[in-house]
Formats: sequence, C-alpha cells, structure tokens
Amino acid sequence: MAETEVAEQDVVGKCCLTCSRGGAKMQCPCHNVFYCGTKCQGESWQEHKVYCTCYLRKQIEKRQQEVGRNAKELVVRWKEVGDIFLQQRRLVEAEECLSEAWRLDDMHAEDPSMRAGILESLATLYSKTLRLTGAVECAAKALHIYKGMAPEGGSVPHARMSVRMGQLMHVHGAHTHESQSLDACALITAGFQELSGLVEPEHPEVVRASLVVAKISHSCGENKENSAFLANHAVRIVRQAYPVDHPLAIFTMLKAGSIHAELGAWEKAERLLHKGLQLLRRHHPRDDNTHWKLLKNLSRCKCALGQLDEALKLRQQMVRIFRKLGHVKSDMGAHALRGVAAVLRKMGEPEAAEEKLDKAIDAAAAARNSPGLNGSVWYALALCRIQRGDLAGARTAAKTSVIEYDKVGLQCGTSERARGLLKKLEEGEEVDDEDRCQCCGEISGAWWN
Repeated sequence: MAETEVAEQDVVGKCCLTCSRGGAKMQCPCHNVFYCGTKCQGESWQEHKVYCTCYLRKQIEKRQQEVGRNAKELVVRWKEVGDIFLQQRRLVEAEECLSEAWRLDDMHAEDPSMRAGILESLATLYSKTLRLTGAVECAAKALHIYKGMAPEGGSVPHARMSVRMGQLMHVHGAHTHESQSLDACALITAGFQELSGLVEPEHPEVVRASLVVAKISHSCGENKENSAFLANHAVRIVRQAYPVDHPLAIFTMLKAGSIHAELGAWEKAERLLHKGLQLLRRHHPRDDNTHWKLLKNLSRCKCALGQLDEALKLRQQMVRIFRKLGHVKSDMGAHALRGVAAVLRKMGEPEAAEEKLDKAIDAAAAARNSPGLNGSVWYALALCRIQRGDLAGARTAAKTSVIEYDKVGLQCGTSERARGLLKKLEEGEEVDDEDRCQCCGEISGAWWN
C-alpha cells in the first residue's frame, strides 16, 4: 500500500490508527487514516484493507484483467467500494463506482436483491447531492423490488425501504413545494408498523424508523408533544437495551436532540447532544461523521440559548474536522464556514463573518455535487452586508444568489427568501437582516445515515 508523508504543519491532531498516539506523519492516500510509521501500518493492515478504497480499486483492476471488465462478479465489488466512498462523503468517486455497478447489474440482471441494494445506495447519493427527483425514483424502484421479494407478512428490507421512500418524498416536497407530506407520512408510518411486527422494539431499524416518525409527525398534523414523546421513547428503549456508549445510543441522542431542537425545547436538546458528544469523544473518537453532526446541532442550541461564544467554538471545531478530512474545498467545507459566519453575525461581527463567507464561496465553487450551495452562501453574504449597512453590496449578493439558484433550477425556502430579499432591495423597501436561512445541503444529507 502506498503511503504519503504529511506536511509538518498539518501533523497536529493526526492520530495513529494502530497506537492512537498523536503526531502521526504517514497517511494512507485512501482517506483520513494515519500511522506513526511502517510498523504501525503493518500491524493494522489486515483491518484497514477491508475498507481501503485504494486497495479495493486495485483489486478490481486486477480482477478486470483476469475476467474482463463486464464480468458479473464485479457488480458486488463496485457496489462495495461505492458504499465506502458514500460513507466517507466522497460523492464524485461514489457515483463513479455505483454507476459502474448499476451498468454491470443492468447487463446481467440476475440478483434482484443486489439490484435493489444498488438503487438504495444511488437514492442516498442523489439525496446527498439534492437530486431529489432521482433519489425518489431510485427509492421507488428499490421498494418495488423488495415488495416482490417479501413474503406475505412483510420483510425488514421492504419495511425499511418504505420508511426511506417516505422520508425522501417528504424532503422532496419541502424543496419543490409539492403536496406530498401526507403520502410521505402514511408510507413512513406503514413501514414503521411493518418493522414493529417483524422485529423487537430495540432492533436498530425499528429505532431509526421511530426517530424518523418522530421527526416528521409534527409536519404531518401531529402536535409537538407527540413528536417529543416518540423521541424520548426511542431514547428510553435504547438506554434499556444497549450500553450507554453503543453507537446506536449515541445516534439516538443525536437524532432525538435535533428533534427537540426543532420543537424549540433547546435545553432538553442541549443535554442530549452534549451527552452524546462526550460519549462519542471518549469511546468513538474516529467517528467524524457523527462528530460534526453533534457539533452542528449543539451549536444551534447554544445560539438559541444565547451562548454565542460556545456556539462559535463548536462551529470552528466543525471546520477543523472537515479540514482533517480533506473537505476544505468542498460542499462540507463551505457549509462549515457558513455556520461560523452565521454565529459571527449573531455576535455583531459582520466584517469577520464576511471573511468566512468569502472562503465559503471559494469552497462552494469547488464543490461538484451540491446544487443550491452557491445560492445559499451568497444569500448569507447579502444578510451580512445588510447588517453593516452596505445595501448596494447586499443587492449584488442577493442578485447573485438568485442567479445561482436559477442555474440549477432549485426551488426551496431559501431561494424564495433570496428572491424576496432582492425585490425589497431593488424597490428600496425596509429589509430584515434576521437570518432565517436553513442551509440546503444540511437538509439534503440522508437522515437515516
């Protein structure tokens, strides 16, 4: 396995995969994996090669030379690597691998479960890149396949896919303003009930589904108390069935905390998220994906509670995580910088916020798979300029935001606010600089992952 040396100034915070000591200088080019040296690298190789995308792709290339690039056996291998890239949020590479898996499966079409699995992965990929129509179409095809495979009493894959399909319909409706909420809620509820009849309440799929039900039940006509009850119930079930440091327990704290935050129960949300963050750092320090999500939601709570200094520190930690993961010039880097800027603006520092947004614009320009991101960053910049009294600059930023949204044809709450702001600025009306913008990319991330 080829290794690369990490520049001296970038070594801080790099922990060895084998011995966990800091200051590791050897990096596997596949992802954010570091070693003290060749000895530590050798000791961990058998474990690491299972998910080393460099190694797995070389194995595919080697096998292609032996059996040809259209061999049926390569379907599984391409999907495996694509799913790893998807987990690492390397979306361009994930799409390349999953598209190749789909091409080969379409050629052979012998295993319906594999076909459904590829469609599931593609649905997740498209949801992360806000291609929501494609995500819904892939999910619908996968659901149809699972339905044909399911026995009379239903199956876990079919029930799980019902929940995912409903959630995608719900998000798609939120972005396109189509009336899909009730259909989405019905599908999610049916999937949850099917799961509950097949496996125990503490089964991970049931827990995840119950959290999805809790998240969207309020938008489907239920009262806030019901959403809060469902979130708390999921926490209790997991607490009784799993150790407190189990990944599912931390995942449940994250999702339940975010639900309470959306309901305005900021102190309850803060307690859950803070507990989850402590446990994650102590027991799962390498889970960067859950780490940044906890930081993001906890920062929201701190802002709502007026603890802006703490909120800023949490957002800055997100930036450091994405820098470590190589996501500086990417959609995630742009979102992280935009989050820092939002807190700075709330602290009354629009000039400092603008500096962060300038960097976010550069990062967004380099992102290849996040439509609408440029528009949301320019909208945030317009609000900054309003705060410091630069209405001409705000008008330019708002106009650019609208242009960026029109480029990708994305209709969502943020794009409508950008258009409304531009109209006010052009007509000389009084403007409100309160940032009610929700970052589109954060909505797009597949909730169940």
